[in-house]
Order: sequence, then C-alpha cells, then structure tokens
Amino acid sequence: MGSISFVNTGKGLTMGDTFDELQRQAEEEYGSDVYNGKINNSQGFFNATKKFKESKLSLNNFIDRELGKMGKHEYCLGVCIKEPVPSKLKVKTKVDNIPQKGTAKWKLLYEAAPLFFTFESAERYIKSFDTKKEAIDYARSIIEKTKFDFEITVKKELVGRSSRVARVSYKQDKNEKLGEYVFFGHVNF
Repeated sequence: MGSISFVNTGKGLTMGDTFDELQRQAEEEYGSDVYNGKINNSQGFFNATKKFKESKLSLNNFIDRELGKMGKHEYCLGVCIKEPVPSKLKVKTKVDNIPQKGTAKWKLLYEAAPLFFTFESAERYIKSFDTKKEAIDYARSIIEKTKFDFEITVKKELVGRSSRVARVSYKQDKNEKLGEYVFFGHVNF
C-alpha cells in the first residue's frame, strides 16, 4: 500500500486536545478505514514547534521539508502557529442556583434494566416500577423474548419538582483565546 500526506489545522486549548478533535472529526466524516488517508490514522504526534522556530523557514517550506523526510509509519508533527491565551480568572466557573420551594418528597422505585447491553436498542427495556414484584415480572417477560439478563435496582425519584438544583458553567475570560495548531504527516492510502 502507498501513503499520502495530510495537513490539518485546528484550534484548541492545547495541541493534544486539538489533535484529538481533528482525529475525531476525520473519523466521523471519513470512517475508520486504515487506508482513508486522513489524520485519524496517524498514531500520534510530536510537537515540532521549537524545531520550526529554529529553522527560520516559512511554515509551508518547513512542512514540505519535513514531509520529505518522514515515512508513513511515523507519528505526524504538530506546530503551534498561534499560542493560546489562557484565562487569568481565579475562579473559572459560575454557578446558577435553581431555588426549590417546599420540602422535597421522594418516591422509592425499582428499576429493571438489562445487565449487559449487547446493542443500543437494549436501552428501551429500562423501566421503573412502584414495587419489586412488578419489576421482576416485567424483567421475566422481556427475558423470555430477548434472553437478556436483567438486574433490579432501587432508586429514589424526586416527586413534583425538578431534580435540578444548580447549573455550573465555564466563565470565559474576555482576553482568553484558543491556540491554533497545524499537523502534518503521512498515512496509509
């Protein structure tokens, strides 16, 4: 089999996060075929930012030179072309409390669920019941049809109100910026 070169650019908090995201996107778009010629078939990367800066070459000339030296079974190279600007905030999250009125009332439920999910549609068999006997009867009826093993678990459910009590989210610093990175190498094609 031959090889083909790739050059991908992305933005992220770190070079590693950006590489992982580019691989995920390539696999989503092109699949996981090892001969698709995309970044998701690269085994990893080496950070070549220092080497790039020391070379005094333009980015394109540096990429051309390094691709000429690389084989298809090597890690790709990554270069930071725009440094990230991290948040300078001490507290990087914000909390929005969701007030609840009155006393919480809980209901005890018995949940029947397949023990091992062999395929995604097994999720449709998860059900909750007021009594343990109802949950067992339900599990028996499904086991006879599907041969899934079931387990019955006890859980509490909040009655008459939302179970959401707070929302915690990231608070972005106005000066914070993602880094920009370029990855290049050879993969099977």
